[in-house]
Amino acid sequence: MRYITEQLQVSSKEAVLNVVEYLSEKPKLISKLLELAFSDKGAISWRICWVFRHLAELHPEILNPYKKDLFKNLQNLKNDSCKANILKAIFILDFDFEEYSELFDYSINYLTSTQKSAVKYYAIDIALKFAKKYPELSPELAETLQIAIQSFETQSLIRKAKKTIKELSKIN
Repeated sequence: MRYITEQLQVSSKEAVLNVVEYLSEKPKLISKLLELAFSDKGAISWRICWVFRHLAELHPEILNPYKKDLFKNLQNLKNDSCKANILKAIFILDFDFEEYSELFDYSINYLTSTQKSAVKYYAIDIALKFAKKYPELSPELAETLQIAIQSFETQSLIRKAKKTIKELSKIN
């Protein structure tokens, strides 16, 4: 654990990837990192969330057993960067749509909230993943995006929303 906290004193992708590789060899440390990530301890917490995102990308099989914990604690996070990284990790991991149906509602609510753009960006990805699995959700997502797009802060988020609406029209 000491190696991890030392690596994460610096905000760099290299340090994060070093920790990811370390965890791939010592996956039992993930439960301790979950506690630290969700303890809202400033920079170290969001850097651990960043680790989880890359762990999901590079070693999803290691993080998969913890996806319930990631989702359960997501709602308690205060840091938007941490939320965005956890949403991205959840999006990458395989999840049972029925078991995680709350995740669709959570994502929809994020789209119309005052959350930062990065959080909304990954919320769109998750909601779209649900809509592809359950086409009956497409109209709700499209309508939410039509409303939310008017208050989106960045052009990249607006473009993503428009692209998603177009994609949703092909689902129905």
